Amino acid sequence: MALRSVGSGHVGLATLLLQCTPASALTAEITALIAAGTEVNGTFVEFSNGGNYEVSVVTDGDFAEGQIVHWGSVIAGTYWIECGFFGYLDNAGGYHSVSRIETLPYTAEPSVGDSIVIDTNRLVKSAGAGQGRVIKVDTTNNTVDVIM
Repeated sequence: MALRSVGSGHVGLATLLLQCTPASALTAEITALIAAGTEVNGTFVEFSNGGNYEVSVVTDGDFAEGQIVHWGSVIAGTYWIECGFFGYLDNAGGYHSVSRIETLPYTAEPSVGDSIVIDTNRLVKSAGAGQGRVIKVDTTNNTVDVIM
């Protein structure tokens, strides 16, 4: 019987792929990378909490939640990006691996970036650790997208 190596995982791709909106700082960073002839794919990102599915550059000392895996531009200086995510930080600074996005109803409107818990079949904001993090709020349908 042949032995094989296990446990090294996959290389180069994160767990969960999402189409994201680059924050202005990330847009500027992508523009600079292109001008310098540097590869955009692999750039580390973090959720910015500035808008639905919005990500920004990771500043020194921050936790990289994902990386750009695909990108494109239809209009100069405007980009679409697809990011692969490894994990996210909750409001208490705890790290969580990602496995999925859930679209859930809410009664008290949360904000993008809030940690949430599910309590008696309803979403509740969590001041600390949570079961997920809000990455999109849809006020028309009273739903949130939660990375879990």
